[in-house]
Amino acid sequence: MGKIPSWLLDGALARRVTDYAHPNEVLKDAELSVADKRAILSAWASDACAVESRPAFRWMPGTPGPVAFNHVTRAIRMLDGIGDRPSRWSSDKIANTWVTPPAASFAYGSAVSG
Repeated sequence: MGKIPSWLLDGALARRVTDYAHPNEVLKDAELSVADKRAILSAWASDACAVESRPAFRWMPGTPGPVAFNHVTRAIRMLDGIGDRPSRWSSDKIANTWVTPPAASFAYGSAVSG
């Protein structure tokens, strides 16, 4: 993965994302403001972090590997105070399912083909 585009996150937050392997770690970081957590999670959810040929995954540049998109959106919902309630865009079953990709599916530091 490359560098985080400056339009996605400002310099200070862009440097912080390498501290996180999962969106839950962003939520647990007591040093971040709610606004900073929202900025990081929103950037992670953006199409700029989409994994090519794997639309259900996002890979924030600087993090160790991809995470399921629903992990990111669930973290955003938790930040918004609506916790595990499903979003209006997904069924209960999909919204509450956390899927982690098999490690063999992704080669860290290289493009994903599928």
